[in-house]
Amino acid sequence: MVSSIKQLNKLLAEKNKPILSRTFRYLSIFLAKPLLYTPITANQVSFVNLFLPLISAFLFTFNNYTYSVIASLILFFSVILDFVDGDIAKYKKQKSLYGVYLECLYHEIAMPFVFLGLGINAYNHYNNNLFIYLGVFVILMVFIMNIVRLNKYKIILQSKKGLDKEFSPALAMKKNKTHLQKIVFFIIGIFTKITMFWLVMLLFSVFNLLHYAISLYAIFYLIIGTSKIFIELRTGFKEFENG
Repeated sequence: MVSSIKQLNKLLAEKNKPILSRTFRYLSIFLAKPLLYTPITANQVSFVNLFLPLISAFLFTFNNYTYSVIASLILFFSVILDFVDGDIAKYKKQKSLYGVYLECLYHEIAMPFVFLGLGINAYNHYNNNLFIYLGVFVILMVFIMNIVRLNKYKIILQSKKGLDKEFSPALAMKKNKTHLQKIVFFIIGIFTKITMFWLVMLLFSVFNLLHYAISLYAIFYLIIGTSKIFIELRTGFKEFENG
């Protein structure tokens, strides 16, 4: 017998997470509950969710108001599914390395392609190839940011050291941040966290400003991406050292 919504919320709640993540976790339970009655697995949900950002990216390319709003709402549903697979995995005890792998593909490969859709959207609006190049530039910057980070873990794994270290978020080099740092990280989170990204896209779509989005993100990732790459190269492996 599947637990009630209230019981599931208590079981799956993540008290130490940001309020936005807790909100999406609560919303995801309403979708996860009926799926718990079925043989559908967490990995199957994760696999299906890989395609939703690609559908959104495709709809964005049309430079059509209605399609853009629908694409933003698909992103919203995709974010909820990103929590649903975790709900199912935790309730059915289906957590696995493959599930984590699918999660990484979603965040680091599927989602960035939305920027290509935004680039084509702006191209169709302005009839200028520059915006397609900006879309490709943002995707490359996201991939490079991931590579400079992940290669450190590859080296650590190969050396069999530091395996107990928690994977730290992008740019989070210090645990104790100043108020200014917290404000900067909050602003970065608005544009990078998937729990906020769908809302940013929806606002751009509703106000018919989506053709500006890729230019904004190109500038944003030029600054943030360059900063992250510099920090990763400058800090080296200090965070893996004991003490």
